[in-house]
Amino acid sequence: MLRNGRFTLFILVASGFYFIYNQVYTLLPLYVKKTVELSPAMDIYTAANPIVIVCFQLLVTRIFGKLPPIKSIVVGTVIIGLSMMINLVPIFMGGGMDLVLGNLIPLGSLFIILTVALIAFGELFASSRLYEYIGSLSPKGQEGLFLGYAQLPMGFGAIVGGPVGTLFFNYFMCRGAQEVVVGKDALGNNLTLLHLDPFFASAGWIILGSFGLLSAGSMFLYNRWIQKQTA
Repeated sequence: MLRNGRFTLFILVASGFYFIYNQVYTLLPLYVKKTVELSPAMDIYTAANPIVIVCFQLLVTRIFGKLPPIKSIVVGTVIIGLSMMINLVPIFMGGGMDLVLGNLIPLGSLFIILTVALIAFGELFASSRLYEYIGSLSPKGQEGLFLGYAQLPMGFGAIVGGPVGTLFFNYFMCRGAQEVVVGKDALGNNLTLLHLDPFFASAGWIILGSFGLLSAGSMFLYNRWIQKQTA
């Protein structure tokens, strides 16, 4: 199956979407726990993903359902790229990431929730249309076989995205970070959070967002190449 060059290339290109998507469960929780809150309610924060999907799936399908699959996939991938870049706002905003809004939630955590919600919108545009696009690539009579391999991009994204996202945060975004004491535990030990260097923190979000945009561009170019091959 993977000897089919066009399909294998598509799997690699589509894996970029799921690489960013999997940061919801790897880099984002790590970021919040080490830099914003000692005990973040990540189960509640990441609930923004299913809530957005349940609330907006029918609306997105009704309005944008007639978009060609490749355009929908590109739009979704652009959205997840931009979702990473919105985390630049609290880094440079007055009060910083630990600014508490209404005594309820730190600004940094609020933008992580917005990131998760935007990624869900990207998923609404791209995820289901990937299967449709794979079906259009498959030779007649082999649609089921090709769709059986449609989970490969998600698998590659999870396998690579988890370790790479963790390493990227620890060894790049945390460069120049300083520990700040924010309290003490029951035994009197200091509780600390990291104050990230604005340059490396912002560069990290820009790199992640650019990877998403690059994945979108790669998908667009791949589709143009396929069209020329089949013309």
